[in-house]
Amino acid sequence: MERPVLKAEVREEKGKGAARKLRERGFIPAVFYGPHSQTIPLIVDPKELSLTLQTEAGGNVLIDLDIRKGSQSERKVVMVKELQFDHFQKSALHTDFYEVAMDV
Repeated sequence: MERPVLKAEVREEKGKGAARKLRERGFIPAVFYGPHSQTIPLIVDPKELSLTLQTEAGGNVLIDLDIRKGSQSERKVVMVKELQFDHFQKSALHTDFYEVAMDV
């Protein structure tokens, strides 16, 4: 089975205020981390995330996360570790992507 690809951009601004501004612009703040990687704050499109997670396995799917910073791009295999959801607004607030080691 082919893994879905999700695009993400590195975000420079951190904190509550920056996260709120991102959500106002229609994006989701996210974070990428893993046992052999540095933590990277990200920006994700909620529509793309929703389409990526609409599989038979639901949220339990491996994703190719395409992390972009300027003209550079890096692809990591991840799974959604946590997805914070606002049930009143019916929208995602934040998501954590955890790196999966594929070399084991």
